[in-house]
Amino acid sequence: MHLTPRQEEICGLLRRGMSNKMIAAALGISEGTVKNHVTEILRALNATNRTQAAQHDRTDMFDTEEYMHLALHANAAGDVHSCMRHLKEVLRQQPRNATAIYLLAVQHASLGLLERAVAGMQTALSIEPRLEIARLQLGMLLVDMKHRAQAKEQFLALSRSTDPALRMYSEALLALAENDPARAREKLALGLRQKSGNPALATTMRRVLEQLSTNTPADGAASAEKQIFLGAYRQASP
Repeated sequence: MHLTPRQEEICGLLRRGMSNKMIAAALGISEGTVKNHVTEILRALNATNRTQAAQHDRTDMFDTEEYMHLALHANAAGDVHSCMRHLKEVLRQQPRNATAIYLLAVQHASLGLLERAVAGMQTALSIEPRLEIARLQLGMLLVDMKHRAQAKEQFLALSRSTDPALRMYSEALLALAENDPARAREKLALGLRQKSGNPALATTMRRVLEQLSTNTPADGAASAEKQIFLGAYRQASP
C-alpha cells in the first residue's frame, strides 16, 4: 500500500531518527497530527514499531515518475523542503535525469544558493541542451550574479528557439542585460501575445513587464534588474 506524500515525508524523517516533537516542529504541524500519521504509516507498511517503519525499503513506495509528479506538486505549492526530497529520490534512481537536476537547481535558486543553482542548471544543459527553460533561467541567474557576458550567451542561444514566445522573452531579457528597458518592454509585450506551453513562465514574464512599466527613468536599470530577477525562478518552472 502506498503512503500519502505527507506520510512518505514523515517516514523519511523517521529514518533520520527524529521524534514526533521534532517532526512536528520541522513540518509546522501539531505533535498529535504527527502521531496520527505515524499510526497510519505503521498500518500501511505492516510494521509494528517506528524502527521497522524507518527500515522499510522505500524503493517500492514510488517509482521515478511518481516521485517527479510529487516534486512538481510540491514545487507548485511552494513547499521547497518536500520538493527537494522528492527530486533527490528521483536522482537516486536516475542520476542523469536532466529535468530533476534542473528543478533541484530552481529550488537552490529560490533559497539564494546561486552558485549551486548555476552549477545545477549547467549540468542539466550538458545532459539535455534542448532544455530551454533551464537555459532561460540560467541566464537570469547569471544576470543576478552580474555575469552579463555569460548571461547574454544563454539568451542569444535561445534566439534560435522554435517557441516564438520563448524567443521573444529571451530577446527581452537580453535587452535588459544590455540596459535597454524600452526594448525589453517591447519584446515582452510581443512574447505575451504568442501562444505558450508554459503558463507559469508567461506569468513571470508578465510580472517582469509590469515592473518595467512602473519603474521611472530615475529608478535606473540596475534597480529594475534586482527587482525583476530575484525570486523569479520557481515561478517559471514547468
